[in-house]
Parts: sequence; C-alpha cells; structure tokens
Amino acid sequence: MMKKLLTLLFLVPFFASGQTCTCADNLEWVIETFTENDAGAQAAIESKGEQAFQEHNEKFREKVKEIDGLRTCTPVLYEWLLFFRSGHLGIQQTANSEQRNSTI
Repeated sequence: MMKKLLTLLFLVPFFASGQTCTCADNLEWVIETFTENDAGAQAAIESKGEQAFQEHNEKFREKVKEIDGLRTCTPVLYEWLLFFRSGHLGIQQTANSEQRNSTI
C-alpha cells in the first residue's frame, strides 16, 4: 500500500498542469494589489474621485474580455496603471511568462 501511495505522490506533479490566468484575472489582481499596496494609489483615487476610478475599472474590465494573449494583455494592464501616474509605473512580461500562461 505504501509503495502505491509513494508512486502516486511521485507521479502527480507530472500530470498536474500549471496555473492559467485570463487577462481579466490578471486585471483583477493588478487592481486589488496596486490599490492595496501602492502608497500613492489612494491619493490619486481621492484626487480624481471614486466614481472616476470605478468607471476606469469598468472600462478596462470590458476591454480585457476580448483579449486572448499575454502580449496583448500587458499593454492594457499598463494603460490601466496610467490612471495613477504616467511615467512612474511599469509592467512587463518575464522571459518565460508566455510559456507558463499560454492560455492568456
């Protein structure tokens, strides 16, 4: 019994697939992470207004629905960041991100 369990535990990583995220998933992560962790995010939201921020988010939620590739998604996520401060923020793909997220 123990041999079967060990064999199963050994083989699981070979059959498990990596995480796949859509551009919409990535946008939600960026919205949440950035607004909770960037020191200037709340100041920008207060300056431009909560309604403007919500409209900005909804506009981009619609925009990312049609995106099916990471190369197309990355510039849209960067464009979302421009609501806060242009020229001070950036976003880019890592060298192997296209392979890991082939469904984006």
